[in-house]
Amino acid sequence: MKYFLESERLYLRAITQDDLKLLFELHSDPEVMKFIRPAEKTLDETRTTMERIFRTNDYEKGIGLWICHEKISNDFIGWFVLKPLENTPDIEIGYRLLRKHWGKGFATEMSREMVTYCFDKLKLSKIAAATHPDNHASQYVLEKIGLRFVRRQQIHHINACIYECNHDPVK
Repeated sequence: MKYFLESERLYLRAITQDDLKLLFELHSDPEVMKFIRPAEKTLDETRTTMERIFRTNDYEKGIGLWICHEKISNDFIGWFVLKPLENTPDIEIGYRLLRKHWGKGFATEMSREMVTYCFDKLKLSKIAAATHPDNHASQYVLEKIGLRFVRRQQIHHINACIYECNHDPVK
C-alpha cells in the first residue's frame, strides 16, 4: 500500500469508497462532532459527505483528506486534511480522530508531519487552521505544532478561531 505520509506511529493513505463504514464510525459519534456539526445518523449521510470529499480532493496538488491508521495495529485512527480555508487564499490543516484515540498524541504527531509537508513539499509560505472557540484540545494541538491564534473568522456559521504559521526558511 502506498502511504501519503507517515510518522513514527501512523500513516496516511488515500480515502476510497471502501472507507464508508470507517467514516461513519467517526462522523456518527456526537462527541467527535461536538464542535463541528450534528453527528451523522445514517450511512447515506456519510455517503454524501464522502461524495463531497471526493469532489474536493486534489491529491495531484497535495490537497485532500487522507485516512489515518496506526502502523503496528493497522487500527483506523481518523483522518487528516489539507484544504483551502474558507474565504482566504490559505491552506488549512485539519484532523478528526476516533474518541478512543484521543489523548495519545496522534493529532500532534501527524499534524507535525503535515506542517513539514506543507512547507517542504508544497512550498507554502503559510498554513492555517480553524477551530471552534470552545475546542481547547484542538487549540492546544495547533499551538504544539507551531500555529498561533491570529483572528476570529466566520466559518460555517461559527465565529471560529483562526491559527496560522508562517514558514521561515532561515530556521
